[in-house]
Amino acid sequence: MANRANNDLARYYDEVPYDSRPFPQSAVEHLAARAFMFGLSAPSPATARVLELGCASGNNLIPFAGRHPGATALGIDLSTLQIAQAAASTRRAGLTNIDFLALDLTDVDASFGKFDYIICHGVYSWAPENVQEAILRICDQNLSTDGVAYISYNVYPGWKTREIVRDAMLLRGGLKKDPVERLASGLEMLDFLEETAAPGSVVRVALDDVLPLIRSADLSYVLHDYMEPLNAPCYFKDFLVRAGAFGLIYLAEAASSGMFAQNYPQALREILLRESGGSQTVMEQYIDFLINRSFRQTLLVKKAKADQISYLLDPVRVDAMYFAGFYSAAGGGRLAIDDHEQLCSTPGGRSVMLRGLVDKAVVLLLDERFPACMSSEEIVTNVVELVDQSTVTVRALVSTLLKDLVQRGSVYSRTERPDVAAELQPCPRALEANCRIFSSWPHEERPGLACNQWHEDVALTSLEAFLLPLTDGSRSYEMLEVEMTAAVSAGTLNLSSRSERAEDAVVAADVIRAKLMRSLASMRRKGLFVT
Repeated sequence: MANRANNDLARYYDEVPYDSRPFPQSAVEHLAARAFMFGLSAPSPATARVLELGCASGNNLIPFAGRHPGATALGIDLSTLQIAQAAASTRRAGLTNIDFLALDLTDVDASFGKFDYIICHGVYSWAPENVQEAILRICDQNLSTDGVAYISYNVYPGWKTREIVRDAMLLRGGLKKDPVERLASGLEMLDFLEETAAPGSVVRVALDDVLPLIRSADLSYVLHDYMEPLNAPCYFKDFLVRAGAFGLIYLAEAASSGMFAQNYPQALREILLRESGGSQTVMEQYIDFLINRSFRQTLLVKKAKADQISYLLDPVRVDAMYFAGFYSAAGGGRLAIDDHEQLCSTPGGRSVMLRGLVDKAVVLLLDERFPACMSSEEIVTNVVELVDQSTVTVRALVSTLLKDLVQRGSVYSRTERPDVAAELQPCPRALEANCRIFSSWPHEERPGLACNQWHEDVALTSLEAFLLPLTDGSRSYEMLEVEMTAAVSAGTLNLSSRSERAEDAVVAADVIRAKLMRSLASMRRKGLFVT
């Protein structure tokens, strides 16, 4: 029966491929930083051996292999169609340090060897019980001593209301064989319930909670979360029991800001600390109820690491990391360069109160260099040059702010400095794998997205997609301008805006140069250029 279920699942994923893209919270560099932040020392991403279970068409794993030629990666998925797509993308990128296998996860055994990082995103909750057990077994059996495993899954209580909506959608559309018809029928059921569900009823409450999400989400997500044959959420505490049976222990959440009681209002903070009795996992189960959490991205390590894990952030460890971020005054306007408190918008849409001149100098420095990183000592040195305060005072204030930003999830952090350009180089250079991928497509067929050095998909304009394969470090601005001019003259590149005559192929040289420099500056800010 298990093999039949897995075969049915394989056919389903061939029929409805899962959305394959980079998931920043699963980036190996991010996992290494979270391990370090909580007291461990995970293997260096630069030379790591990485396994992704349920890799789909490889777009979460291929960018890692492109960033780290000294690392090796293996992706496994049940879908032969998606594995073939992953292999084709690997060839386009010209990578030799990554491989893909079409394989049932239950067939992975000790012969595959040890991996420093094991990633399993969007699989666990959507797999049969025997596959769930295989995932946890692999994360024990095939994880290196200092390794980190990442598993994402749906959780209660958030999925309690979503299950009502899912059940209703499956009632009407679950028997449809065609995915488009299945989804259309499920959505029609929601329209019917929205018109007829009684005010205040459980169904109405569920609809009010879930409909905005469904109507704003990608159709691939809706199909897989709400119309897929399997979807088995669980409570966080129960997941940890299952993981514990396989020799694994909780380390952290990939999105770690939600773990800290200090990030919640004072009244809730006191309750969380009192009721948890000092247990991090008990407190987080309480938090799940408080925020109605529906999804987790959990990091697991070997049980032998339990005594090394600390949930009190060590300032020495925080100061040893590298930081990047983009910041602005909350509500618009500019940050005032003075000693007064001011609310600041940070990465992730959060807000942080800056306490004075040093805090403001730090975030302005980070914003100016973003997406490149700075060490804490580099930050201190630069701030001392900007403010009239001693190095000792500045270092203490910088350390306090960085710890606060890390705890709130309001700064990018890494244990090793990412290769990201802080300024435009005379000959701009993008990641070699990105250059190869984009050069393999005709201009009109090139993707509208590219994975940057922070493992994020960033949108590209038509001109940026044209320039990306040309920014291989061998061309100056003048040479890029020549390429643009030739493409415009040949009609393969259109630089006209809507207000300009699109049919006019003659574009002034100064216009081409201005558009080139704006695009290159934009590409640098998007994290596409390396040093």
